[in-house]
Amino acid sequence: MSLLYAFVALVVFIAAMMAANNVRVRRLRLKRQGQAEYGREHFIESFRPLEIPEAIPANVYDYYESAERRRGFPLSPSDGYYRELAMAEDDMPDEMKALAERLKLRIPPEYICRERGGRPVETLHDMVLWLDWVRQHQPGAEGVWTVPRFARQSDGS
Repeated sequence: MSLLYAFVALVVFIAAMMAANNVRVRRLRLKRQGQAEYGREHFIESFRPLEIPEAIPANVYDYYESAERRRGFPLSPSDGYYRELAMAEDDMPDEMKALAERLKLRIPPEYICRERGGRPVETLHDMVLWLDWVRQHQPGAEGVWTVPRFARQSDGS
């Protein structure tokens, strides 16, 4: 009988956590509605100083804004995957692959990805930067993966 009580308590706990998260996201949505710094144009504009092609932040914004749970949710580059977007860490490889495919980019092989270092993708800003890095590391016309010249100059030359 105590196992049944433990199971019921676990189910109630999970339901309470899900409800609390939904309330938190709803409050955030209401707080951001109508504020200029949380729209698509502002999102795209925030990457212009970094000289990232507009298609990358536009695709990231559209991809997450169009998801059923987030339809109409005003996004910010600083939105975290695990906080504001409430995504599981296991979903990240699929998200990265889907966005790269939307942009018709091929994710470089592991030996080139290691060059980027272990910087995790935790926010929408990080995702845009990662996709731009992937764009810069596309195979040449011959289908050969190359490392951009500026990336090879790590010896100080």
